[in-house]
Amino acid sequence: MTVTEAAACGTPAVVTDVAGHVDAVVDGVTGILCCGGDALRVGLDRILRDEALRTRMSTAALGHAEAFTWEATARGTLEVLAAAAIARRSRRGIGLPGRTSG
Repeated sequence: MTVTEAAACGTPAVVTDVAGHVDAVVDGVTGILCCGGDALRVGLDRILRDEALRTRMSTAALGHAEAFTWEATARGTLEVLAAAAIARRSRRGIGLPGRTSG
């Protein structure tokens, strides 16, 4: 969440390549994903020294963060729940409301 909040402020991120960061950072576009260790130092050095890269990533980070809204979260949650309900009904052989089989 912190990485996404930073992006919403126009701050590109240099982060480790782990699940939560992969969702928050588009590697090479909104920030830099690193395998850790020395790669973090190299990534930080690169983004701090290259003003054009930092500016480009800052703009992209702002745009990427805009996709993370409460509406998008609610929609995504409802889509997952609906898919699970449909799959459960299908396994039980129950048709969908308002539809006739065959």
